Amino acid sequence: MAPGSDDPNQGLHYDVGVSLHEWTTRWSQIEEDRSDEPGEALRDATQLLREMANQQQVPTDPVSAPETEEFTRALEALSDLVARYENEGPVDDDEFDDAFMNAREMFDLLVGDRDDAEAGP
Repeated sequence: MAPGSDDPNQGLHYDVGVSLHEWTTRWSQIEEDRSDEPGEALRDATQLLREMANQQQVPTDPVSAPETEEFTRALEALSDLVARYENEGPVDDDEFDDAFMNAREMFDLLVGDRDDAEAGP
């Protein structure tokens, strides 16, 4: 059955259920990898959060969308920590722990209150 309008994207919206399953699966893997490679896991978590925000069309530019400014700042803080890790800068375990706690809160925010969103502990 063909779309019923001239909109080329009519009927082609992403399936939240499929995306949610992929996101929670990836998050579970990130949680597993965290103890062995916290820097790599945080990099993966930051990338996942960016992808999720993009797919859900959550603005991440504080100038054009001040309502997401706190989310944007938190995402940038994660990116900054990942960059420091990748450049072999000093990063202590407490920073990783705090970053993962923030990343998990951001993940939960993006997933929302969905019954089928079960990821990690």
